[in-house]
Amino acid sequence: MKQLARTLTLSLLLAAAANPAHADMAKDRPDRTSRFNSYQEGPAWQEGQQALPPFPEAVKWVELPMPASIRGKIFIGIDDLQRGDDEVVRYTLRQQSSSGIDNISREGLHCMQRNLRIYAFGDTVNKRWIESQNGTWRHLTDADMLRRSLVEAMCPKGWTPPNREEILVNLNRAGGIDRSTPLDKPHKIKD
Repeated sequence: MKQLARTLTLSLLLAAAANPAHADMAKDRPDRTSRFNSYQEGPAWQEGQQALPPFPEAVKWVELPMPASIRGKIFIGIDDLQRGDDEVVRYTLRQQSSSGIDNISREGLHCMQRNLRIYAFGDTVNKRWIESQNGTWRHLTDADMLRRSLVEAMCPKGWTPPNREEILVNLNRAGGIDRSTPLDKPHKIKD
């Protein structure tokens, strides 16, 4: 037993003594990771600056299907639907309660990161935008079924569509129906 304890102690002492020696040798070597790891971190994502569009008055609204657990309806205004160079899909959202009350907001969706930002809320009486006091990006959770349905409708593959036309195609596939002219039969949206 004593022999084992001596051998173990000697091994630990040798390992401890060798570690600083190797650390000293390593500082003289060039960085070997650059030879094997060619990945370089790109610049951090930066949101582009976008002005708010005019307040929606005669907008073409597209109704999106919602889970049965969500009461009311949601609509996307396709007139001011944008896909920015910063890969953010910006849209005007109209949430209509089951009693017919409209809540309008201007939002941005970063599809790949599943992040959402509310830029402004609509004042339907004075026909103007009121900028959001907390206009920061937040991650969408599975509990937010309304926004999750928006992501699935606009960005079904999990990435930002390359252009506005592709977003419109995605909305059509999601079942978006143009209800801006209630006297006509519902029809698929067209740009």
